[in-house]
Amino acid sequence: MIKKLLIVSIIFLITACNNQYKATGDTPKSSRERREESFGKLTGEEGVVIGGKKKRDTAGITVNAYLWRAALEAVNTMPISVVDPFSGVITTEWYQVDYQGHYRYKLNILISSDIMRADAVKVNVFEQKYIKSGWVDVMPNPKMAVEIEDRILTRARYLKLNN
Repeated sequence: MIKKLLIVSIIFLITACNNQYKATGDTPKSSRERREESFGKLTGEEGVVIGGKKKRDTAGITVNAYLWRAALEAVNTMPISVVDPFSGVITTEWYQVDYQGHYRYKLNILISSDIMRADAVKVNVFEQKYIKSGWVDVMPNPKMAVEIEDRILTRARYLKLNN
């Protein structure tokens, strides 16, 4: 019994003397460390940036509000699949203009700037035709995308002037 007690005591002492202290970062900082942190970095938070763009704050919406609202109004009769104001993407589901027609359309709208410009709006139109075997992709009229872009830009200008 004494032998077992002695072995348990030795094991306890060995494990108690083991130095496994791990710094967790929760230790208080000295006044010198706090002062050095308040100085910041000599080159700024991003360091030296060569040949690239500086990081931007990605919080908030990065598209023009008037263009965004006008684009949503342009597709308000169509079922919408994706609406992402942070990336400026609006994607619709397939939509038939009339129920007896054999054509359906899908739109992909990209607002790429927070400034209201003509090149900040890009519309892609997809068109399908129904034949006996099902829906088949066809080339849409290229003027259709330009007309939708013009409608969005015209409506955005109107919204801006009347705001």
